[in-house]
Amino acid sequence: QNATFEFLVNESTLVRDIYNLPPFENWETQKVHHPTFVLYGENSICRPMAEKLLNRIKHSELKIYEGDHGILTKYSADIANDLKIFFSN
Repeated sequence: QNATFEFLVNESTLVRDIYNLPPFENWETQKVHHPTFVLYGENSICRPMAEKLLNRIKHSELKIYEGDHGILTKYSADIANDLKIFFSN
């Protein structure tokens, strides 16, 4: 995991791409009309965006997992199960 992180930060365009995103308030999230599953780690530096997404996307559901920004790899089985439940409703 550490090698992947190092690659993404140091050798890909990920960081530059993130800094070049338009301000969150300009995203057209209000046009999303489908149920949306929003997931964040409780200690993720991006978590404040979760509350904004919930307020801007109708029919959204928030799930907070223990941890930081690496929840997809740490809780992949739990997330897969939660997604199955979300999409079955």
